[in-house]
Amino acid sequence: MKQFGFDMDGVIIDHTEMKMRLAKDFGFDLKPEETPADVLRTIMPREQLDVLKKNCMTIL
Repeated sequence: MKQFGFDMDGVIIDHTEMKMRLAKDFGFDLKPEETPADVLRTIMPREQLDVLKKNCMTIL
């Protein structure tokens, strides 16, 4: 099965709350301003960030 993902960083759907909740599972207490993808890359290790992204898209 093929999957297609399209991330507009909150243009259509605001993922801020979901990213904050999922990051908390990894022990990161994010503020809303820390949830954009370019900022998250500087905070979370790649492996955890990949899981966060996948779970954000799965929940939608």
